[in-house]
Amino acid sequence: MESRKNKKLFNTIMVVVIVLVAAAGIVAVGSVKGWFADSEDTLAQAESVSGIVSVERSGVSFEAKNGDSLMSGDTITTNEKAQILISAGDNTYNLAEASQAKLEASDESRYIMELVSGESFVIVDDEGDFQKIIAQDNEITSEKAVFSVNVQTGSMGINVFYGSVTAARDGESLTAQAGEKISIVGEEMEVAQLSADSLNQFNLENAIDAGKSHELC
Repeated sequence: MESRKNKKLFNTIMVVVIVLVAAAGIVAVGSVKGWFADSEDTLAQAESVSGIVSVERSGVSFEAKNGDSLMSGDTITTNEKAQILISAGDNTYNLAEASQAKLEASDESRYIMELVSGESFVIVDDEGDFQKIIAQDNEITSEKAVFSVNVQTGSMGINVFYGSVTAARDGESLTAQAGEKISIVGEEMEVAQLSADSLNQFNLENAIDAGKSHELC
């Protein structure tokens, strides 16, 4: 009889331990993925995720899903045939396949993105929440604008479809208006006319979609 009671008690303890371990695991995963984050900690949201998109946060990587919270310090990497729309208030940043970006919030909690590699299509409708994009040590700023930024080895470009965009580095700056592009190769920066036949599929698809709500060039 005593043996049965001990066995029952042991089984009960084991069930409790298993539940606690499972709960601890959920809390650990949820903490990394931002499930329990305050709204103040959330910098942006992951939307329109397709393919495999990884997020590295505090040394831990996980696969991004629609609706995931994105935070300052996150590094987002898209595999081939993968994309993610980073939604921050009224502003969006569509990260193309084979691209990498780092997210950061300034002291004013305004959005900063460092485009490490690849390409991003950007829509800024609320300049109050947008501070800049950093690409190859260039600081890219704008008010209300629609533009794309692409980073390649030793060069980068900015295509402006709506509004105006400024690129600055080492005290020098250039501003491109809608229908123009900024090309940066090494230390050389220049503004040229934007031509439709120079746009890749990623730009064309996003421009067509943005044209539904913005009067593009």
